[in-house]
Amino acid sequence: VGVWYEAGASLERAPMARSLFEVVFQNAPIGVVLGDLAGRIQYANEAFCRVVDYGQDDLLGKRVGEISDASTSEDEQRLGNELLSGKRQSYQLEKKFIKKDGTRISTLLNVSMIRGEDGKPERVAAHVVDLTSYNRLQQELSQAERLQTLGRLSSAIAHDFNNLLAVVLGLISELRDDNETVRSEDTRLN
Repeated sequence: VGVWYEAGASLERAPMARSLFEVVFQNAPIGVVLGDLAGRIQYANEAFCRVVDYGQDDLLGKRVGEISDASTSEDEQRLGNELLSGKRQSYQLEKKFIKKDGTRISTLLNVSMIRGEDGKPERVAAHVVDLTSYNRLQQELSQAERLQTLGRLSSAIAHDFNNLLAVVLGLISELRDDNETVRSEDTRLN
């Protein structure tokens, strides 16, 4: 944490910067987590606690892997190694966390390395966005698009059916006319 607010601040401004950091960190609308290089959570804001449904005290010291679905662990490990080596500054991926009740929740995870003045990695910062509402809206949109397609298909079928019905009705009308003509001729002949 000290790297963020003390790097450019004079000693007199450090307490104010710390207070400002705490306000911004705790009140962020998305989850923010700071961890050590071993993957243990050192700080987690309220938004992240709501996402995973754990209290801050429950999360501190817990390894991120303990509350993560293993489905992205291979990619995440590769990206984390690239981050640690300095090959990349950050990475982003969709990740499932395991809530306290065991349910899985989809999130968008952005991870960055915090380096000291000497350039060596010190901490990891993660920003976590809950994708639950986004995924629900995406499903609703997909359903609406399917219903719209079904409506167009029904309309096309009804149109084609009406065209066929018009032909059938035309043929019936012709048969009726032909039938009346045959009756007229039969009546005339008898």
